[in-house]
Amino acid sequence: MAKPNGCGDLLRALGRGRPDTRTSTTHAHPDTSPPNRMGVLKVLLVKLEDLADKDAIGKTDPYVKLEVIKDGFFDKTVGKAQSSKKQDDCNPVYNEEFSFHFDELTKMELHLKIMDDDTISDDKVGAGEIKLDKEDLQPNLPKTFRIKVDNNLFSKDAYATLVLTWTP
Repeated sequence: MAKPNGCGDLLRALGRGRPDTRTSTTHAHPDTSPPNRMGVLKVLLVKLEDLADKDAIGKTDPYVKLEVIKDGFFDKTVGKAQSSKKQDDCNPVYNEEFSFHFDELTKMELHLKIMDDDTISDDKVGAGEIKLDKEDLQPNLPKTFRIKVDNNLFSKDAYATLVLTWTP
């Protein structure tokens, strides 16, 4: 037997480098399951208005936590995101876009939690939600929402402005 000088020669010398002459037959079955396509919910967080200044020192430094939840007996988080933090601003403008991927709008909710960035512990400033399946979101057509995120007794109520676009 000749001395092998490479991996291919070694395999051929051991009898494993020959082409496979076996044949196999596979029977194709048509896929009858529906395609597993994910839709995309784009959320443009435009701005917050009239946040109450609940900071003891300085002004509120707001940011927004966004969460998409499938509502059911046990709520299931589908996606989370967080905006940038705005320093000393009770009327911050964000114009930040977030994308969430899921298959349908049924029982889906978008939750917003407005937080105040603090050194020791962040405080909740407000919250709101949009029940996505109740809002008649048309495919690929942006829809603007202005939702109340804080009821204030002694000042204006706080609002969040968002633009949602659903692409199935």
